[in-house]
Amino acid sequence: MREIAQTNLQLYNQLIDLRWSADDLRRTRDAYDLAAQLFSGRYRCSGKPFVAHLVGTASVVAAIDGRPGMVSAGLLHAAYDTGDFGNRVRGAGRRSVLARVVGAQVEHLVDLYAQTPWTAERVASAIDEVARVTPAADRRDVFLLRIANEVDEHADLGTRYCDKRGHALYGEATVANLAELADALHAPRLADECRRILVAERTLPPVPPVLRASGLASELRVPRSYSPRVPIALRPPALSPRASCPPR
Repeated sequence: MREIAQTNLQLYNQLIDLRWSADDLRRTRDAYDLAAQLFSGRYRCSGKPFVAHLVGTASVVAAIDGRPGMVSAGLLHAAYDTGDFGNRVRGAGRRSVLARVVGAQVEHLVDLYAQTPWTAERVASAIDEVARVTPAADRRDVFLLRIANEVDEHADLGTRYCDKRGHALYGEATVANLAELADALHAPRLADECRRILVAERTLPPVPPVLRASGLASELRVPRSYSPRVPIALRPPALSPRASCPPR
C-alpha cells in the first residue's frame, strides 16, 4: 500500500492517480468539506487533527477498495460518534445533513458504522461471524471501514502516542485478528497492511514518554478568542403603568 494520505490534497492526488472521474472527485470533495465542518477544531487524543485521521481512513479505503461511496463513508465514518452538527440538529436531522451531501447509501454506511460496537472482543467474534455466514454487503463494508480506521490509527504510530492506557483494541493480538478478519473478507491488501504494521510495531523503538498523551478521547480545541454566547430570548416590551391605563 502506498503512503497513506493525511491531507485532502494528498487524497485528491491519490484519487487522480486512480483515474477517478470528475463527478466522483466532486463527490469526494463535498464529503471532505462536510467532514471539515463537522470536525473543525477537534483533535485525536494523540494531538493529531481529527480530519487528518478521517482522510487517512478514506485513503486506506481508496487503496484497498476504490469505490467512491466507500471513500466518502471513510471521510465521514465518525460523524455520528463525534461530529458537531450544532445543538439544534439531532437524530433524523443529522441523517438528513449527511444524506443531502453524500446520498442515502453512504449515509446508511455511516449510520451502520456508528451502530457497530468495536472492541478487541468484537474483532475476534467478527472473525467467527464471517466464517459462519457470508455477511450482507453493507455489513462487510462496515467491517472494511472499521479495519481501515484501525490501520490509520497504527500507520503513523498514533497508538503509541496515545494508547488510551493500554486499551486492548490497540494491542498486538488485535492487530493480528484484524489481519485475519481482512483475509476472511477477501481483502488481501488490507490484511497485508495489518501484518506490516504488526512487524513494524514490534521492531521500532518506543516513543519518548514526553511525547505521549495522557488523554483518553478526542477533544475540541477552540481559538483563544472564542467565548460562548449567552442565549438571548426576545420578549415583547412591558407596558408602563401609564400606558396600561385605559383612555379617559
